[in-house]
Parts: sequence; structure tokens; C-alpha cells
Amino acid sequence: MVVDKLNVLSQRRQWLTLVTLLSGLLIGLGLVSNRQWQVPLNIGLEEGINNDAPFVVGFNAGEQLPDRSARYRWSSLNAELRFPYVAQRNYWLDLPQLTGNPATLIIGTSQFSSTSGRVLHLLLPADAAGKVAIKVDQPIATDDPRELGAAFSGGQLSSSGWAWPALWPTLAWLFLLTTLGLSILWLGGSSLEIGLALGLTGFGIVAATWFAPLRASYAAPAVAQTAVYGLAALLLLRWALPPMLQRLGLAVNRDLLRWLILATVLVWALKLGGRLLLEHMPGDIGFHRNRIHATNLGDLFRPSRHRGIDFPYPPVLYALLQPLTLTGITAEWLLQLTAAACEALALPVLFCLGLRATGSQRGSLIGAIIYGLVPAGFMTNAWSFDSHIFSQFVALLLAAFMVWTWEHWHERRNWLWITLGLSTIALGHFGFYLNTSLMGGLLVLWLWWRGPRSQGWALLACLVATQVLVWAVYYSSFIGLFLQQGQSFAEGGMNAVNQREAVPRMQLLWDMIELGFWRHYGLLPVLIAPFGWWLARKHRGLQLVAGATFVVSLILAAFPIINGSTITTRWLMFSAWAIALTTGIALDWLWQRTRWGRWPAILITSGCAIFGMIVWFAAMVYKIRPPEPF
Repeated sequence: MVVDKLNVLSQRRQWLTLVTLLSGLLIGLGLVSNRQWQVPLNIGLEEGINNDAPFVVGFNAGEQLPDRSARYRWSSLNAELRFPYVAQRNYWLDLPQLTGNPATLIIGTSQFSSTSGRVLHLLLPADAAGKVAIKVDQPIATDDPRELGAAFSGGQLSSSGWAWPALWPTLAWLFLLTTLGLSILWLGGSSLEIGLALGLTGFGIVAATWFAPLRASYAAPAVAQTAVYGLAALLLLRWALPPMLQRLGLAVNRDLLRWLILATVLVWALKLGGRLLLEHMPGDIGFHRNRIHATNLGDLFRPSRHRGIDFPYPPVLYALLQPLTLTGITAEWLLQLTAAACEALALPVLFCLGLRATGSQRGSLIGAIIYGLVPAGFMTNAWSFDSHIFSQFVALLLAAFMVWTWEHWHERRNWLWITLGLSTIALGHFGFYLNTSLMGGLLVLWLWWRGPRSQGWALLACLVATQVLVWAVYYSSFIGLFLQQGQSFAEGGMNAVNQREAVPRMQLLWDMIELGFWRHYGLLPVLIAPFGWWLARKHRGLQLVAGATFVVSLILAAFPIINGSTITTRWLMFSAWAIALTTGIALDWLWQRTRWGRWPAILITSGCAIFGMIVWFAAMVYKIRPPEPF
């Protein structure tokens, strides 16, 4: 009876916390929505803080004056400035025209004329729906193949008067916060956890509305869709994950399971939701879309180019997605869904791997969270390296399976699964093909030396079968390319192959430390991982597979420094799972051994997550390019 009363009181406290914070969000949005602000439009600035990308439609690419004093864009004959979902009140628009033909600006039912050298100061009334149409009668006479109407630069939008908070952004933010609160409540979270999660998120929403009102407004549709996709993922994981863990024989604490599900949903929501924002960083999405279309036409053997070197670009991801294009779903959306799903599902896979090998729930959870939220994963997402993301996920599945079936690789079923994993990677991404082949070779040598040799023979058979298969069906088409590159390498080294000057070794070493270890992982996980690897010695399978992964990364990290080339096989991303998991093992050891050990674990994990989300925010909101993943 007492327990029931306590449960009722706890539930009431949770609901009260949820309602209070939602009310607080409404009040906060009401206050900041009436702040008088001036937002620079920066017409002509395509990338960076306060770029113009979400607000211009029908304009050509941004350009810069020869003296670099200003940036500008040429409009087409029919262009538009848009400020979607802003609060319903009057705004003042300042719009300078640098040059070009006279333009007519249409705001609601009013029309205004703009000419070269003129700065318009216009009232954008509340009933204009945040749209300014720009029409030019004829293009300027030039040899430029583009349609050039009028050139505009800079610009500014200023608020005027009182207004209620914008309807759709307010509903979207409330829906997001409600979904988050109900998710934590449904997973058994406490009122404190609900308060912290909703309080921090609500504070971020109010801060975004204060500092970036136009961007906070246009994000409304993406926010609402992201909340829906996140809720769907939560329901699916809550239904499917516990029985799957039980079937695998893994007992998981309810509180830790809640954090695993929430972290997985967060990764899914961020990496899919960022792609829903207007004018996010596109990355290579167009390249992969074209590859799917080429696969539809049977063009499977077209090479690609990486930093001056032609190389095979295997098509397994495109072949898997190609039938789904018949459903009417666009190739871009299929690629984005697949990439986000691979990134999110990697968390429970890595958690299961760590729990099976070490028995540490907390260490496995920390490793999974670090893997999902470090900047490295957001870099591949921002660049839309979709085939890389897919192959990295398959490589993680392969590593987990090899650790899981340690000392049983010779069994027929396991042998076939390992061969299938190696073949899928080989036909999915050329860099990961090289990485996994080298890792497998190192493991074979070690097992022949230290045993058990039955494992070594089984893995060698898998490697040989994989090479025969992938060369028979795909790589044999590139023998001529490989021979030509081998001859060039023999004559003049790697720089003769890519026809570029050698990069100074100290520059490459510094880039590896600064752009690689620091910008990918925040440096600390890379420094902590070796200690965690040593702690994993009780499970020989994990230590050997992770150790071989680290050795491959070290070899391929040294290769560019030796030959002065910038070529990369994505070696640092290849070892991401091992870095994250061994870091989690080390931080859990520290948590258990010292009184204050939990705080370094919490701070390092939180720091990695914050660092990663900064990279995500910069790329998806401001189109600021992160380093290309190593």
C-alpha cells in the first residue's frame, strides 16, 4: 500500500514537472518573441555564421567583389526572399542593389522598384507571409551562361512592434519538448531526469529564439518531423530491444537500458533531423544519388577519384537501395535514412559487444555513447559519406560477431557469416576493404604464432574466399588501373600516382594530431583507449580484434607521413568502435576504483557529446564544413 502511494506521488511529481516546464517554455517564447532585433541577411555569404542560404530562392551562387569589400548574389529573372514562420508583425527590410537591371520587388499587394546602386528601406507587413518576390524583366547582356538579373548584397531584416510567438515554431518546440518528456517518463525516468532534460532543452530553445530568431523560425517543420521520427524510433526500440537482449543472454539494468535507448534515439534524431533543415550542408549526397541512378542503368564499374587518384567505388549499398527506389521514395531520402539508421543502431551493437566481452554494463554504455556522439560520426554525417557510414557499420557488426564467436570461427555457420561480412565490406567501400583485409591478415599471423591455430586457419579461409569472390565479381575490372598505378608508384612514389607535390611531413603529422585525434575525438579518448585495451586482456577475442584494428590504424597513419601524401583509407574512422569501447572500459574502471571517479567519466563523455553536437550544429545550421574524416 505504501509502495503504491509512493508510485502515485512520483507519477504526479513527474507530470507536474512536465507541465511546469512546458508552461515555462511558453512564457519564455512569449518574452523573447517581443525582443526588437536586427538580423543581417548577408546576401552573398553562402557558408558560415549568418549565411544567407535559407532566405534566398532563385539566386545564383554567391560571389565576392575583386577588392573583397562585399559579397553579393545575382538574382534570376524570378527570385524570392523568404522568412518562413516568423511571428505575425511588421518588419523593416533593408536591401542594397549593387548592379544589374532594374528589379521589381513585390510585397503582398505592393510593388517597389530597385535600381543599380540603390538601397531600399521597405516595410514588410504582417500579412506578407514573410515573402518578397523579385522580378527582373530581362537578363543583362553578357557571355555568362547564367541568367543574371540584378545583383544584391548584404541586407538586413528588423522587427517592429509587438507580436504573439509564431504559431508553427511554438507548436513544433512544444511538441518536441512534450515528446522528450513523455519518452523519459515512459522509460521510467525520474522527475529529476525529466526536469534536467526538458529544462536544458527548453533553455536552448529560448536561447536560439533570442539569438537567431529567423533560423529558429524556419526550423519548425524539421523540428516537428524530427520529433515524430524520434518517437517512432523510441517505440520500436522499447518494443524490440529488451527481448533481443534477453535472447542474447544479456542482463541489463533498467536504468542503463533507458540511457541506451535515449542515446540511440538522440543519435537517430540528430543525424536524420539535421538533413531536414533548409539549406543544410549537402556533402556528397548528390554524388551518391547519381551512383544509385548509375546502378539502375547497370553502370557498376565507374571509378571515382580521391585526391588525384582514381580508385574503384564498389556498389553494394546502391544495389541494396535500388529496389526501394521503385516505391517512389527519393534516392536522397533513402540514403539519408540508411545512414542515420546505421549510425544509431551502432550504439546497441557496440553495447552488446562490450557487455558480452567485459560484463560491464556501465563501461559498455559509456563506450556506446562516446561512439555515437563524438565529432567523428557527425563529420561523416555532414559530408554525407553514406557508403562509408554503411561499411563502417558492417565493419562494427563483423567485429562484434568475431568477438562473440571467438574460438568458434571454424564452425561452418560462423565461417560463412564472417565471409559474408568481409565480402559486404569489400563491395561497399574500397578504403574499408583495405582496412579489414589488413586487419584479418594481422589476426591470421598472430593466431598462427600464438594460437589457437584452428582460428587462424578458419580466418585465412574466410579471407581467401572473400578475395576470390570480390575479385571475380568486381575488382578484376580494375586490374589495368591497378597495374598503371603500380607502375607510377614504382617510378615516382605516391605523389607520381596522384600527380601532386609532396606535403611536408611535419604538416601531415600536425594535421593527424589536430584534425585527426583532436577534431575527431577530442583527443582524450585516443589517449585513454590504450589503457582500456590493456584492461580488456581478460577477453582475448576482444583484445586481439581491437588490437589488430589499432595496429592497422597506426600503419595507415604512418603511410602518408612516410610518402608525403594526403591519401587516406579512413583508418581513424575504422578504429572508432575500438577507441570508444576501450575508453568506456577505462572510464568504468576509474568509476569503480575511486570515490570521485564517476566525475571524469561523466565529464569526458559529456564533453565528447557536446563537441560532437557543436560540429553537427555548425554543419547543419550554418553550413560550416568540418574536416574531412580520416
